[in-house]
Amino acid sequence: MSRWTQGCETWLARRLPPGIPAGREWSKLLLGTALSAGWAILAYLCAYAMALDRLYTVMGGERVLISGARMADFGQVFRFAPAGYGVFAGWLVFRGGWFVAGHRQGSMSVYLMRRLPDRWEYARRCWTAPLLGLGTCLVLTVVTAALCYLIYTTCTPASCLVPGQWTRFWSALIGR
Repeated sequence: MSRWTQGCETWLARRLPPGIPAGREWSKLLLGTALSAGWAILAYLCAYAMALDRLYTVMGGERVLISGARMADFGQVFRFAPAGYGVFAGWLVFRGGWFVAGHRQGSMSVYLMRRLPDRWEYARRCWTAPLLGLGTCLVLTVVTAALCYLIYTTCTPASCLVPGQWTRFWSALIGR
């Protein structure tokens, strides 16, 4: 195990509810992030390939660009790419609720947690890992959108691009 990973697990262990193994929780966060990012890239590349394929026709065994063809807007191509991040974010919110509910089981350690000198200890132990994952999802959504936009503008033939895609990029990012 690398020193960085061990340091992250140690940091996370102090911010998780008692009895939750930090290594397993760290693995769940990394796996969820990787699966979400993988879905985003794969979904976008499939949608982009289909949209790009509509710009061409086959004549004499060769692919030829259709005269006057226009590429679909970035927002349409990017529409389903961030869905994996949304699913992971929903799971993280559920996980935070699960941590809160865990303190209300058995001996009701929620009362002990609320009597600690640091009044934020209870919230910190329940919501640090989910909020860390949500922040990562948000950052990766923006990075993925920027990467997909870069692919969209550089790989699409210039004659097929509709002007004003930069504003459509921001509309797609906020979900309009």
